[in-house]
Amino acid sequence: MDESRDGQIEKLARGIIGLLLDKNESFEIVIVPGDNETLIRARTMSAMSASKLTGDKGRTAQSIRTIVAAAGTKLGHRYKFEVEGFRS
Repeated sequence: MDESRDGQIEKLARGIIGLLLDKNESFEIVIVPGDNETLIRARTMSAMSASKLTGDKGRTAQSIRTIVAAAGTKLGHRYKFEVEGFRS
C-alpha cells in the first residue's frame, strides 16, 4: 500500500464529503487495500448522511466514484468508492 497515494485520495474524498454533509454530521473514511485496487469506504453515522452522499438515484455517489477513479488514474492506481450507511 502506498501511504502517500492513499493519503491523497483520502484527503480528496474527505474534502468532497465534508462539503456535502452538514457540520454536525460525522463520517469516517476507511481504506481497504487490495491487490489491484483500493476501496475507499465512507461510513456515515446516520441514515440521513448516507442519503446525502448517495443522492438522487445514486447520482452523487456515482459522481464521487468518477472523481476518485480519475484521480487514482492520474496517480497510477485503481480506486473504488462506496458509501456505507448507518446500521443499528
